[in-house]
Amino acid sequence: MNSNQLWGSRFKTYQKKVMKYAKYMMNDHFMIVVFFLFGFLLFQYSTWLKTIRILEWPLILLISLLLAIFPLFGEIATYVEEADLHFLSVIGEDFKPYFKRAIRYSWIFPLVMNFIATIFVLPIFMQAYGNGMIPFIAIFGTLLSLKGFHFMIQKSIFEGKLPKNSYYNMALYLVNSICLFGILSFIPKVFSLSLTQVLAVLAIGLYRFASAKTVNFSWNEMIQKEQVRQQRIFRVIALFVDVPFLKKHQAKRNQSLDIFVGKLTPNRIHPYRYLLVRTALRSSNYTSVLLQMIIATVLLSFASSVWYWIMAIQSMMMLVICFQFASLYKHPKAHSIYIHSLYDPKEMMDDFIGVVLQLVIGAGLMISLITALVSRNAFVLVGLLWYPVLSAAFLYGYLKPRLNRKKKRR
Repeated sequence: MNSNQLWGSRFKTYQKKVMKYAKYMMNDHFMIVVFFLFGFLLFQYSTWLKTIRILEWPLILLISLLLAIFPLFGEIATYVEEADLHFLSVIGEDFKPYFKRAIRYSWIFPLVMNFIATIFVLPIFMQAYGNGMIPFIAIFGTLLSLKGFHFMIQKSIFEGKLPKNSYYNMALYLVNSICLFGILSFIPKVFSLSLTQVLAVLAIGLYRFASAKTVNFSWNEMIQKEQVRQQRIFRVIALFVDVPFLKKHQAKRNQSLDIFVGKLTPNRIHPYRYLLVRTALRSSNYTSVLLQMIIATVLLSFASSVWYWIMAIQSMMMLVICFQFASLYKHPKAHSIYIHSLYDPKEMMDDFIGVVLQLVIGAGLMISLITALVSRNAFVLVGLLWYPVLSAAFLYGYLKPRLNRKKKRR
């Protein structure tokens, strides 16, 4: 197997890992939240665009500072492993095709991200100047050139031509901001395109100059960076589903709620209730679903400005949230032979319904307060009293009997 085949094999293996868990992340709840959130932001953005008549330098500076982040997104995906320090490090020149292919592939994500960023800010310049072609070429060309600088520094570090320094990204962000502010200030003049061309030529020239130096691959740095890059992706997926590839000490999201779990012990509350609370707070599945449903409920509330329609929408969503926590009753982490041998099933069912009710009441409290603050409609605060009653009636009147009937059938 040559170096090109090795890279292709590792790329496919990694993609299978990511796609296996990404399909669970892209579930119905997530897509609903993304859909409504995107629609809400798009509506607010289009409303704000209508207020723009001329572009003043504070707005250009703000756009430059925001766009300067995008060239820093995406790193060189080498897919190297710890064993490569001993096996691939000895092949020398034969590793170069592998590395070149890794760089070519690594351009895909930045191209997409920078294109989206360009399309997002382009209406601002079209609204102000009425011409979209010059701003598009200037912005997109500048972002790609700045991304070239970023990749050039990463490549030089991996090839042992530059020492590792934690201030590179900070310096690059400053350079990105200055370059973008300078070029955006001259839009829609053709001079902005000339500046973009100069920046692109400079990026290509520096890249060629850096490539001419002697290569001495820094394997430790490559392996460390690749591990950090992959763990960063797995941490994002872990917000929605448990990922076995995630290193335990990096699972910061689930540990953030330990402040609540730490105050609870089996000595203070019923042991089964403790297991349920711990599972709900520490499992990515339940925390992410709860947050997604809260966001979706708040966004759906803006479908109407009438308070009783808002209450009706939120009431239906509260019942959906109750349904989402029904699976907590059979979650493996909330069960143990010891617990089942000591406690009565009826008592355990009451604990389950009580925990779900507390979680749903907490969600209802957040939904009511957020909706009241955003819509400035005090009538929606009636939900602070109505949602606990509705949730309790649903859980004790419908969900509990249904789960009990299922148990009897078995």
